[in-house]
Formats: sequence, C-alpha cells, structure tokens
Amino acid sequence: MKKTHFRTLGAILFVLLAAALACNFSAKDDTDERSATVEALGTSVAATSTALAGGGETAATPTAADQAAPSTPDLAATQQAGELAATEQARSLEATQQASGLAATEAALEPIKNELQRYGVDPQNGQLAWVQGPLKLETDQYMGSNFGNMYPQVIVQDFVLSADIRWETRYGAAGCAFVFRSDGNQSKPNQYMVWMTRLTNGRVEFLVFAEGEIVALKDFYANGIDPYFDGGSGAINRLTVVGQGNKFTVYTNGVKLGVGDPNAPIPPLTLPDPPKGNPNDAAYQRALTEYRAVVSRLKEEYNRRVALAKRANKNYPAGIVAMGAMAESGYTMCEFNNAWLWLIGP
Repeated sequence: MKKTHFRTLGAILFVLLAAALACNFSAKDDTDERSATVEALGTSVAATSTALAGGGETAATPTAADQAAPSTPDLAATQQAGELAATEQARSLEATQQASGLAATEAALEPIKNELQRYGVDPQNGQLAWVQGPLKLETDQYMGSNFGNMYPQVIVQDFVLSADIRWETRYGAAGCAFVFRSDGNQSKPNQYMVWMTRLTNGRVEFLVFAEGEIVALKDFYANGIDPYFDGGSGAINRLTVVGQGNKFTVYTNGVKLGVGDPNAPIPPLTLPDPPKGNPNDAAYQRALTEYRAVVSRLKEEYNRRVALAKRANKNYPAGIVAMGAMAESGYTMCEFNNAWLWLIGP
C-alpha cells in the first residue's frame, strides 16, 4: 500500500463505515449455510424493495414472549422452506426478467455474452437476471450515502455485475459503489463492496464488512493500471465485478485491476515519512508532534482491524446487490447506465 494512499485511508474507512450504517436494507441471517441464507433473504423481498426505494423502515422489535421462546429447529420444515425459497427465487427471477424487458432475443443478449467472454465467463453457464438504467443516485450530506436497485428481489451467489458509471463530485474522497452478497442488515451489515473513488485520480477499493465493521480491504490504483480510467468529475468509467466463490475480480473499462479475497491477510502497515527540519526549530517540533499523533492513531486503528479480521466470519455465500453513491462531504452524484447482472451457474 502506497504511503500517499495511507494518509487518506483513515478518511476512506470512516466514509465507508458511515455509508454502510446508512444502507437501509432489511433482514439479517446469521447462518453460513447457502440454503438458509437464500431462505431468509427470499422472505424479505418486499421489505428490501421498500428500503431500497427509500422507505428504510426499521425491523420490528421482538416481544418479550418472542425473546423467551426457545428455538427448536425442524429439519424437514427447514428443508421444505429452503426448497420453497429456491422455487420463489426462480419465479422472482422470471418476473424480474419480464419486468426489465428481457423477453430477450439472442440479438439483445449478444453484446452481454461477448462482454462475459472478455471476463473469462462462459455465456452458456448461467442466465441474465436483469438489465437496468439509468439509475441516478445523489447525496449532499456530510458522510452521506444513497443506495438503490430497481430489482432488489434477486439474490446472487456467483455473478457478474457491470455498469457504466458517470460521477460528479466536488472532492476526491467520494465515489460510486457496488454492494453485493449483502445480508441487508440495517445497522450491522455483512456484505462485500467495491468502491470506485476519485482519490489520487482514481482508486478502487474492495472491502469486506462484518457486523458493520470493515475487516478486510484491498486497494487497486486504477489510474496506474487502467490507461482508460478517467478520474475527473463528469467522467464515465465502466466498473465490473466477477464474483466466483470467495474470489472477486475487479475490472474498470475492461481492464483487470486484480482480485479481492476476503480471507487474504491484511497487508502490513505503511506509515508516512516523518517531517524533516531543524530539531531546534519550533515549526519542526509542532510538525513532529502532529506526526507522532497521526502515527499513533494509524497504529491503533490498524491493530484494531487486524484483531477484528482474525475473529470475523468473512465468507458470505449469497445475498442481495445494490449500487450506491457516497461522499465525505459536498455534493456527489453517481449515474449507472447500461447496467446488468448475470447469474453464473445452472
């Protein structure tokens, strides 16, 4: 991780934490089993649709009787519920495809299939879930965020998510995001995120949230890898994420930036260089005091996140997707066009 980036890392983390806590999804499931995850998320389609449309209602608080009642698992009932959820997911996908205009001819699918092949994905293995756009998301609040998805009922496992993103921002610590495999929890989400920002003319971050905390981060210097990347306000870049198992390959403008792995170890802490000057100079002493305070905060935050990463579950087999605009301060607009979601697999 570059030193210039680490100076801004603290701001990035706080921005993303605030954004995650403001992400008004719904429904939470604590099990790691894929079928149970699909079941729990499948029963919350209506609430999720309301939240992503701006309703953002808080889930009902359990009554004392609910809290006191023991939970007795019924294997047959659970299996039946899982099968029903899978059936409902198939029906929901069919309805979504119809609603998004995917009475799709082969000619309409051809450009998407060609793009899939550029990402190493077999277009014969899977199906198109939806095509949407334009979706315009704006925020002008301090640590503001705004999330949306026209088809939030679709639950993803392995997938390809792609969109042309036009951004207008006033500051570098702002940008546009994909959220995926989210459990939809309003206050402490478990989810993955890819955040494309204007920092240093273009950076992309892969992040893992566990119980609302960032527990893993992979930084890609997009502007240094992708010769087509434009970090200017008003620019358009295409962001694509291919999620297969626990590997998430990130592309901008068709150029591979790298792979995010939730279980990769956190990279070593790289600290900024100390100030230079005359030790007897008052200005130097002030700069040195400030430097030591910054280093202390960075070390404390780094050690806290390493501890979190060691104990957190970071493997999320399925969940919902959304798109978002986030800002540290000032106005930020993200417009998603030519967006589509492909579900990999039978």
